[in-house]
This record gives sequence, structure tokens and C-alpha cells, in this order.
Amino acid sequence: MHPDSDWKINLKALEKQKLTLMVVKDGEVLFRSSKRGIMPLVDLIEGNMSNLVGTTVVDRVVGLAAAKLLLWQHVRSIDALIATRPAIDLLRPSGINLNSETAVPKLIDPKTQQQDVYETMSIKHDYPELFYEALRGELLVFHKA
Repeated sequence: MHPDSDWKINLKALEKQKLTLMVVKDGEVLFRSSKRGIMPLVDLIEGNMSNLVGTTVVDRVVGLAAAKLLLWQHVRSIDALIATRPAIDLLRPSGINLNSETAVPKLIDPKTQQQDVYETMSIKHDYPELFYEALRGELLVFHKA
């Protein structure tokens, strides 16, 4: 069976390979990452994956920040272990199919017990392109520190 034909198979493959993000198209895995947080999506967008149209993105956690970036990239579907309600609400009218094992109200940073910083940032930007530019700026500042 092709990796993108069944969302539960995709999630099992993600866990078995100890990945955090995987991109599949026509049964072929195009991208893999084991980095944590938002970085795999940034790497995906910044890297050689210039066309994500028609792909299935398999991610451990899809919050509003990830949902905005994936909506902007016109992916076909998203399979996630955990998805937030805001991500589900954003994607529902878009035609992007989101499958998840668990839905949670929001992402909480385990260190601070506050809402995830990238989720908060994504709320401030209605347009995915503007959010992405703000995100890139934040990541550049973070990496220089």
C-alpha cells in the first residue's frame, strides 16, 4: 500500500522512523525531518520543495501556525497525531483534508505553560505570507542570539 493511501499508515510510518515531519506524493516520500517544532516546515518551504501542491504532509503536531503555512502551500491533505481546534477550523473550509488522532484546544509550551510562541505569532497575522515573513524574522533573531 502506498504511504499516502491511509492516514493511519502514514502516522505509523512517521513514528516508526522517529520523524516529526514527512511529505508524501504519489506514494513517494519527498521529504523527511526529525527536527522539532516549526523548523521542519520552515526547512521544507525554504528548501528545494518549491511545489507542495497535491502532497500529503504527515506531522506530529499541527497547530494554527503549521496550518497557515500548509494552507499557503496548497497541500492536498495533512495527517497529524495531534491537531489544534484553530487549525481544524482554519482548514475545514479550505478543501484541505486534515486527519488527526487527537484534537486539542491549543498548543502549550511545556517549559512556560503558556500558549506556544509561534501559535501566538500566527494569530497576529491573517495572511500566511505575512506570518511566514514574521516567522523568518523571528527565527533569524533567535539563531543570532
